[in-house]
Amino acid sequence: MIAVVAEFLASGSPHHARLLAEEARRMSDLGQLAAVVHRYAKAHADIVPRHLPAEDGGGFLPSSRTDPVTGRAYQYHYLGPARYSLCAVFATATDAYFDAQWGQQPKHGRGRVCLQKQFAANDVSDTAL
Repeated sequence: MIAVVAEFLASGSPHHARLLAEEARRMSDLGQLAAVVHRYAKAHADIVPRHLPAEDGGGFLPSSRTDPVTGRAYQYHYLGPARYSLCAVFATATDAYFDAQWGQQPKHGRGRVCLQKQFAANDVSDTAL
């Protein structure tokens, strides 16, 4: 019994684990949307779109444009020819971490967070606002 309680405390509550899984999904969705913008810019003289495209021009569609819990659309903001931001509402704050599929993920707070992206022909970098 003590081992079961210790395991529960070490891993966190099921509710917390669910929140973390939802956050990982949001970051994955934003990463896929950034990939669409990146491929679009590569096909359009290295200029990011003024509005989030339905696809990247090569037929790639992101798996989701909406939050997995609320169903609300993620927000895209054009900030200039090579800059944009993607916004989502996060239930938890997190430190920066490395994701095997999407690379380094930025630290973000709880609530509405916009990840500012700087497009370069060979890189997309993140800054949480």
